[in-house]
Amino acid sequence: MSTARKSPTMADVARLAGVSPMTVSRAFKTDSSVSEATRDVILKAADDLGYVFDSTASNLRSQKTDFIAVTIPSINNANFAEPCVGCPKG
Repeated sequence: MSTARKSPTMADVARLAGVSPMTVSRAFKTDSSVSEATRDVILKAADDLGYVFDSTASNLRSQKTDFIAVTIPSINNANFAEPCVGCPKG
C-alpha cells in the first residue's frame, strides 16, 4: 500500500469552503463576481489544505494566456536592435 499523499485539488477546496469549483477558480483569478467574504473563506480552505493555484495549468485548460509573442527576422537588423558597442563586425 502506498503512503504517498495526493495533492489537494480545486474540488477539495470547493468542498471544504462549501462552494462550487468554478467559484474557487474565480476567486483565485480575482474575478469581481466573487465577494471578499467568499474569497476569504476559499483562501482559508486552500491554505488549510495546502492547495496552490497553478495559473499555468489554468491557462492550458482555458487555452488562453495574456502573453504576446513578437518575431523579428534578425537581431542584427538596426531597426530591431541597438548596435553592439565593442562587438566585432561580421
